[in-house]
Amino acid sequence: LGSGLEANDGVYDLVEVSSDDLASSLAERVAARDPSRIAVNRSPGHPLSDGLSATNEAWLRHVLGPSLAERMMPSGPLVEEWLSRHLDVELPLFGEAARLTVGLLERVLSDEHIVAAGTSVKDLAWAARQVARDMGLSVVVQPQVYLQRSGSSLEETRSAGLDVLLQTGDLVFLTVGLEYLGYVTRYGRWVYMLHEDEVRAPEWVMEGLAAVADDLEAALPELRSGRGAEQTRGSLMGGLGNGGADSLVLGRVGLLVDRGLLPSVASPGQAVTLLWPSDPALQAGELVAMAMGQHRPESSWQETGVWLALLESATVGPEGARLVMPPQRVPYLID
Repeated sequence: LGSGLEANDGVYDLVEVSSDDLASSLAERVAARDPSRIAVNRSPGHPLSDGLSATNEAWLRHVLGPSLAERMMPSGPLVEEWLSRHLDVELPLFGEAARLTVGLLERVLSDEHIVAAGTSVKDLAWAARQVARDMGLSVVVQPQVYLQRSGSSLEETRSAGLDVLLQTGDLVFLTVGLEYLGYVTRYGRWVYMLHEDEVRAPEWVMEGLAAVADDLEAALPELRSGRGAEQTRGSLMGGLGNGGADSLVLGRVGLLVDRGLLPSVASPGQAVTLLWPSDPALQAGELVAMAMGQHRPESSWQETGVWLALLESATVGPEGARLVMPPQRVPYLID
């Protein structure tokens, strides 16, 4: 943070200057702080650390001069770390944000918004955005819909750029990221479209989701504060595949963009993937996003098999992590 800060200084200064004095005042104040790095909102894929236009960045470099301008860097890592670390008094607010996100998903994945053979994939994404507006919440990660269908040729349909109508027998996963009082969460939930003669999802869906949830909870003791990310990865890799799951992706909650979170668990093969830029030690109170996936060789459903995944958040502690919300073990149903 430079050399000009005292222990009890505020997070930022609010300075009123005229437009004529802006350049000189900014240059003087930054030079006085002499920071080793200057974070600017420039990011191709992280919405909360983007927004600085090319024109404004060029102006800023000119005003600061070559010595300070070369210290400029994207603010993404700082923003991610800030959003993933919380004080104990903040955790209930994050928990409320998580509850609202899961509540939104439960509302969207219901007969209030889904009608078999009448609701499309794009309709579902639109409904998630509309419900978020109705609840007064900001969407920070756009809704994504993953659809699996028995004996289908969905990939050909998608590659043609066509929308897809949902139909009975479909298994659908919807994920969205929301902001509530400055706290950001991202969750995903499953829904199954019942056939006329069905009262529950197929047994392999029920068994698969329960197995992934069990494996997710079994991984929590390994996420202990003070352990390096790579050390944690090695411990988790050793236990992977003992239950139902075969892939796990971990990242900071502040890492809101996909960056491989779901595509990684949707790809066959055992792996534990870390979405950290380096190998930091996990910190008490740090919030971790967890995506755990399982591939099932259900050839009667799809030749390539099917996949199930859970997208959850957990709080790191000295004895392991604790899930913020209970994992989904049974899909929602549409009859």
